[in-house]
Amino acid sequence: MLRGWIDLEAVRKAILISTMILTFQFLADLAHAERHALVIGNDAYLNVTPLTRAVKDAEEVTKALEFWEFEVLFEKNLTRIQFYQTLQKFVDRVETGDEVVFFFSGHGVGIDQKNYLLPIDVPDLGHKYSLALEDEARTVSSILKRIRDKGTRINIFIIDACRNNPFSSEGSKGGNLPFGLIGNDPPHGSVIIHSAAPGKLAYEKITGKDDNDKNSLFVRSLVPLLKNPQLSILDIGEYVKGFTNSHANEMGLSQVPEVRNRLLGHYFFNPDLDQEYRSIIAKGKIPEFRGPTIEEFSAASRNIARAQPKATEETVTPKKRIKTPEQPLDHSPTSDDVSKLQATLMSLVYPRLAIDGKYGPKSEKALQRYLDARKLTALKWADNHSEILTDLEANQDIVAKLFQKAPPKTSSLTSGASSKSRRPTNKSCSYSGFSLNGKPVC
Repeated sequence: MLRGWIDLEAVRKAILISTMILTFQFLADLAHAERHALVIGNDAYLNVTPLTRAVKDAEEVTKALEFWEFEVLFEKNLTRIQFYQTLQKFVDRVETGDEVVFFFSGHGVGIDQKNYLLPIDVPDLGHKYSLALEDEARTVSSILKRIRDKGTRINIFIIDACRNNPFSSEGSKGGNLPFGLIGNDPPHGSVIIHSAAPGKLAYEKITGKDDNDKNSLFVRSLVPLLKNPQLSILDIGEYVKGFTNSHANEMGLSQVPEVRNRLLGHYFFNPDLDQEYRSIIAKGKIPEFRGPTIEEFSAASRNIARAQPKATEETVTPKKRIKTPEQPLDHSPTSDDVSKLQATLMSLVYPRLAIDGKYGPKSEKALQRYLDARKLTALKWADNHSEILTDLEANQDIVAKLFQKAPPKTSSLTSGASSKSRRPTNKSCSYSGFSLNGKPVC
């Protein structure tokens, strides 16, 4: 053998074997990774302005995460000592390679390039709070560091608290004296979503009108997106900006959430979709990405029922097509009509329904569920598609309540128990955000 001669075939085999080993190891790590979430809602502040919806916000986020098989530690109205104890209990659960979500709803303050999350017994520090907060509250960065030190793979922090002075506020999660921005990016493998931009307020409710929603403007937009089986956390971050600001616009204000991302690629709350996505990445095969269609975007927005204008006392009557000589009336539903039907039914009744513009057995089954719930069994899709689509558009709130699921159980600090809500095993999605060989990957 000549010196310097290289056996190319042996090199190819070595590279192939190494790639296979790394891929199998990657998939094995995914299989053993666990999902943990710490969810905290603080309402009952003793010395500063109390809140009214933070605990309910935390409860709704807990339900959404448990649906996706997160082991959730849910706590409410924590004092400074209880906050420390809860954090330690949670960190002890987390292991290397795990996926973690941290959610906090309550008062928060941004000072000296740090975000502080306030316990319910934080004293009214007046103008001295900048010196005393270090001993009275936890910073977002310190909580994130403690969790990352355990070697977690994914860290998602969602903070529904403004970065202002809460000691002189009323009716908002923070005060009306803005402070410096928190411009630091999160570390690798992490994403932080704040309910408002730096120096801006995160509103609990729409003032000046009858707002009976039990959740804050941010959470009422966030939760339906968390439950969507087709969206990654990056998709959710983009959608929640527009939906939250839409609520704020109703009172002539603005609230645009801020997303700071250092994830490597996407992360899906749907575990089947997330594992498929990462296995494709590990194999080095680049998937084809596409944005959502108009129908799919509309379906996501319809999940947020209260983002739609409230029904007036006047009866909404279906609009009839006007037959003209130039445009003859066609009673047959088009593929666009079918796509609109599928997009609405997917978001309200049947999440496994595909949006393909073809009216088949699954579409008929989902529509029949809707018609039975609305007691409109006399209507048929082929003959009454216009009336059905109009009824679907006009009765989002009613249908959403008809198909609302019962809340799962949660764990508490006092009991030390935790629970999981099992999702259906035979589940598919209609849009994943990417496709393999021209077909959606679910």
